[in-house]
Amino acid sequence: MAKGEYVKILHHDDWFRDPSALALTVAALDKNPDASFVFSTSVNIFPNNTESPNTTSPRQLETFNRRPESLLLRNFIGAPSVVTFRRYPQQQFDPFLKWLVDIDFYIALRSKGLAVYIEKPLLNIGVHSMQVTEAVQHDPAVVLPEWAHVFSKDPTLRIRAGSCTICYGG
Repeated sequence: MAKGEYVKILHHDDWFRDPSALALTVAALDKNPDASFVFSTSVNIFPNNTESPNTTSPRQLETFNRRPESLLLRNFIGAPSVVTFRRYPQQQFDPFLKWLVDIDFYIALRSKGLAVYIEKPLLNIGVHSMQVTEAVQHDPAVVLPEWAHVFSKDPTLRIRAGSCTICYGG
């Protein structure tokens, strides 16, 4: 339902780490008209206030931009709060998905343009036991049907993702 040129999602348990976060993401999209989205380093904040950064290497970004299915091996982009994307009227999150919804969305966005990465940590991600990730990541009743659904969208995806294990390299 967003009407602007860009869309920014911020989950209720995530927050901006840097006061210039929005300005930096908008500037990155303005500077890169061939980009469909921008994401940044984020920092996981745990209940005991310890922190763990989520970074992306230049190789991971290059591989994703060349072979988006590489993201199926590991979501190095991170939570939806780290992404700002161009609004495409027909682009939506898949309502069937709960666990792979972000990965599926990032791959779909990549089909519309490149991903751009900002190395500076712009977002804090609140990590806690009430997150959807914690509730479903080990539940085969959720995870297995979602993998089947994602692979059913493109029958060659499983083959391409499997062949990318060597090019990805962690």
